[in-house]
Amino acid sequence: MNEYILDYIDLCSKAAMTDSFNKKYLIDEPLSYKCMDDAIVAKHGICNDDNNNDSSAITHYVSGNYIYLGEWLSIWGHCITDNLKKLWAIKRVREDNPGKEYKLCAAKITNAKFSHNFKELISKLGINFDEILFVEQPTKFECLTVPDDSMIVIGDSRYYYQEFAEITNTIRDTIPVDNSVPDKIYFSRTKIKNNHRDYGEKEVEETFRELGYTILYPELLDLDTQLRLLRNCKYFACTEGSIAHNVIFCGDGVNIVIVRKVCGLISYQFTLNEIRKAKTIYIDTFLTPYFMGDFWNGPFLLCRRDNLLNFAKEQSGLVLRPHLSKRAFVRYINSLVIKSLRRHKMPNKSDNFNFYKQLMFKNIISKS
Repeated sequence: MNEYILDYIDLCSKAAMTDSFNKKYLIDEPLSYKCMDDAIVAKHGICNDDNNNDSSAITHYVSGNYIYLGEWLSIWGHCITDNLKKLWAIKRVREDNPGKEYKLCAAKITNAKFSHNFKELISKLGINFDEILFVEQPTKFECLTVPDDSMIVIGDSRYYYQEFAEITNTIRDTIPVDNSVPDKIYFSRTKIKNNHRDYGEKEVEETFRELGYTILYPELLDLDTQLRLLRNCKYFACTEGSIAHNVIFCGDGVNIVIVRKVCGLISYQFTLNEIRKAKTIYIDTFLTPYFMGDFWNGPFLLCRRDNLLNFAKEQSGLVLRPHLSKRAFVRYINSLVIKSLRRHKMPNKSDNFNFYKQLMFKNIISKS
């Protein structure tokens, strides 16, 4: 059973987060699939009465039997939570229909390219990425098999079926046990090129280095190395977002420390934590009163402040001073201004705005 420690979350966020912690996200029901003749697929998915405008100009006709893998996105977190959710059916459909040949297709929502690591990830399930037919224009399929999703959205929460857990277990378990892996690892985003969302993570990274974590940069590692580290570590730390979704490749019962970047709930994470039976610590060490668009779009400002300092002291007896990087603060403000001017929109205020505005002001004054 997964467990949450709430000691390092700002009081104004505890009630909302506790509600999410107390939910159970497994749906213990069987999944199935359906066969559709002359189904039309466009870049946003299967055309039906709600989106039949996509079918107005059919440009392709595909004969034969295809299994539909859903609407795929290239962002790493969505590669895990969305692109894997129909893969459970490939083996079952082929076993149920031994006399038929089935190919694979998916809708490609954006023009962004998929990473080499994602291609390697699905290859561990026996899927050749280059053999998938990606639909970008309205296309009619002679016979399309459509599996149920093994991860679904109900309200503001994400729920999973056992088939999703089994698919991710299969991927993880291709990696052997390796006792040479460091017990404590921190996956950092500070080496990402043209990162205009995250400011101040260096402060957090250095704190975890002092706590004995090995600092790693996923974009500099091949997939097998990443999975080997995740599969065998005992403590996994990172900021919230796509990078934290990697917990799904950790061992059951792993300890994960998630550094939040803004006041908001990323509901996918609670589901993945439950699958891994993780012992989870969330730390609020951000100063993000404003963001652009939805809260997960950022930009985000991190620093060393009370919650992170308390965590360091209680975990290792480490006494550290609070610190807000002036450079990170200026870059955060510049990012807000530039994005606001480009979009002709004012930034949005975060939940509990006054609390974080006052906290930011207090930290700026303490640096002057």
